Amino acid sequence: MRTKERIQKGLLIALAFTLIPVVAFSAQKVTSGSTCKILNQKITYLIRTYTCIKTGKKLFGIKAY
Repeated sequence: MRTKERIQKGLLIALAFTLIPVVAFSAQKVTSGSTCKILNQKITYLIRTYTCIKTGKKLFGIKAY
């Protein structure tokens, strides 16, 4: 009986995790001129594509068309 209860409990926990919506809390707002971490990285945000470029020693996200 114990193994049956453990299987049921495991399935219930797995079902609960799959039904919880996943939200990206770490996603930040991308704007033209904001800093980025990876050179030549392309990010699509609100129908616009931003490309990370290097200006001097700093990396900036610039809007590309």
